[in-house]
Amino acid sequence: DQSPQAALRRLLVDAPAYGETRVNLASISQPSFARVGRAVGGAFLAALLLVWIAGRGKERADSLLTDLAIGCCGMLQIVGFNLKAQFVLLLIPLLVAVARTLGGAGPARRGRVAVLLLTGGLLLLSNPGFVGRAISNVALAYSSVTLATLLLLVTLASIRLER
Repeated sequence: DQSPQAALRRLLVDAPAYGETRVNLASISQPSFARVGRAVGGAFLAALLLVWIAGRGKERADSLLTDLAIGCCGMLQIVGFNLKAQFVLLLIPLLVAVARTLGGAGPARRGRVAVLLLTGGLLLLSNPGFVGRAISNVALAYSSVTLATLLLLVTLASIRLER
């Protein structure tokens, strides 16, 4: 699972991420972790609602496509999926972000291109068929797909909020 809650579990609960490898930074109790997980899910939902409410350009023809891409990434972040489903579901929002970024202009374009390249790199690192199982296990243990989804979500939100 590459949801933020699963990433938090790997970082905050003393349990193996894969095999006997542990990546936790702290060890908190299960009730404490449940509260943190609910808070993170609520924060994501609140942030997504704020982006949707404050978003500019709702009259633009491609704003609905951007909203759907944000909704898809948001669903993945709040609910979580297994790795293969999440990777496939990220392809559509990634294509929307690339098309909107390459079709745009201005100073934000260069930063978005860099973030999208980083997103693509993180997704490639999590693919065992591309980089091998050892590298993929480490990348997934440190929640590379979660981070890629967050970066994609931030890029789409910045596109949605631009004037």
